[in-house]
Amino acid sequence: ELRCEFGADLERLGQQQDTQSSELVILGRSVSTLGDDVTKVLSTVHGLKTQEQSSQLATLGLKAQSQSSELAAFGTSVSALAGDVSKLRAAVDASTAQDHSSQVA
Repeated sequence: ELRCEFGADLERLGQQQDTQSSELVILGRSVSTLGDDVTKVLSTVHGLKTQEQSSQLATLGLKAQSQSSELAAFGTSVSALAGDVSKLRAAVDASTAQDHSSQVA
């Protein structure tokens, strides 16, 4: 009778180990699937960061282009101002020369 009970206990223990082995296999598959999912998520996040950085670079390029246009406009204004100063200086020189001529005469 003891042998029968011991045999039955061994059989139950074997079944429990089979069940646990099956559960471990299922758990291993789940962990593997989860690992694949995490890899996909990380890849997507990396792609989004790359896309965001590309957008930031594009924005930076547009800002640089805008600043270049502003500098060009400023350069044109400075050039025009220098032309006006030259004309004014020539007019002052001519006026000074005329006054000097009048005083001499």
